[in-house]
Amino acid sequence: MRAWVVVLGDFGRSPRMQNHAVSLSTSLDADVTVIAYKGATPIPAITESSRIHLHYLRPFPALPRALFLFWAPIKVLFLLLQLLWTCLVVLPVPTFVFLQNPPALPTLFVLRFVTLLREAQLIVDWHNYAYTLMPAKSPFRWLAEKYERLMGPLADWHFCVSRAMRDDLLKNWGIEDVAVLYDRPTSAFHPIGDVERMEVLEAMDLTEFAQATIIGTATSFTDDEDIQSLIRAIQMLDSLPDAAEKQKRALFIISGQGPNRESVRKALPTLKHHAIRLVWAPSHLYPSLVASTHCGISLHTSSSGVDLPMKVVDYFGAGVPVLATDFEAIGELVVEGKTGYLFHTDIELMRLLQEILSDDTFLDEVRDGVAAWRQQSWESHWEHTVPSILVQLE
Repeated sequence: MRAWVVVLGDFGRSPRMQNHAVSLSTSLDADVTVIAYKGATPIPAITESSRIHLHYLRPFPALPRALFLFWAPIKVLFLLLQLLWTCLVVLPVPTFVFLQNPPALPTLFVLRFVTLLREAQLIVDWHNYAYTLMPAKSPFRWLAEKYERLMGPLADWHFCVSRAMRDDLLKNWGIEDVAVLYDRPTSAFHPIGDVERMEVLEAMDLTEFAQATIIGTATSFTDDEDIQSLIRAIQMLDSLPDAAEKQKRALFIISGQGPNRESVRKALPTLKHHAIRLVWAPSHLYPSLVASTHCGISLHTSSSGVDLPMKVVDYFGAGVPVLATDFEAIGELVVEGKTGYLFHTDIELMRLLQEILSDDTFLDEVRDGVAAWRQQSWESHWEHTVPSILVQLE
């Protein structure tokens, strides 16, 4: 069996598609070709596999945003021609093509055309809806939605990340051949002991906080995550009159890279009792950094209301409960009082942090819930869901 995994983005920052590639190669002995952009280093299970081959696309050159209307059509044409050449000439015929969506343009069209021509099966893995990521007032949003709703249902099968998304695809998109494939932690994410935790803190130059309560959030520093709301909550927490007497000291780790990182760094406040650090962990160290925290925070606000944040899955895999911004589908992952707690405002987040830092037992029950949740790994969930569907499609 030969499979393609297609990501029109940085493959090293797409954990779910990396997991698909690994599962296809290990569970089904498939020869996997990844078609994506080069960026962050993929996980070792990818780079060390003899069955997974990385075919990197040439990126379109960066041009001034002010000229977007002029170069955007050229970029789409550039991507379209490059994908056609790669898929029709360069690479051998696949049995299955796993396509990440979003992005949708031009991949939904190109891969549907290619798979029909090469008699392969197209499987769309819905992470979100591409058009919802565009500005609400964009003149192209209406056209993007029409395109996505036209091309999306033409695939042979569909996986999605939540029941809410499955129900929406069925009801509003007319897609019936769809199955929920929840993100689950890979074996790289697991609880760690005190010795490994100290090694991580040393590697990240954070040993001065070895006795502190460590609270982490992972972010891509984009506009769909309000990092400033977390910082405001931390400032309120730090300014409480009895902070030093009644709260354990906390280190807030904000990990990741992205367009707003520098502006966030420059605006970091000076705190009296707690501390904030912006860090970047390489892929081999990131799971241990997550496991080193006592609690995670998710600031993800869904553009569609039906996607789920992968970072919460990472924390759960490491045995770490999460405080999460509330939205329509998040209850499928963060169950109030069982695997974490939900909040709507800065003040609600601050109060939850206050509880954590003043009561050592506050997280005990949700830790037990996370331990129960993590009993099913990505590998077992994938093997239970995917192979039987692929057999039907062959």
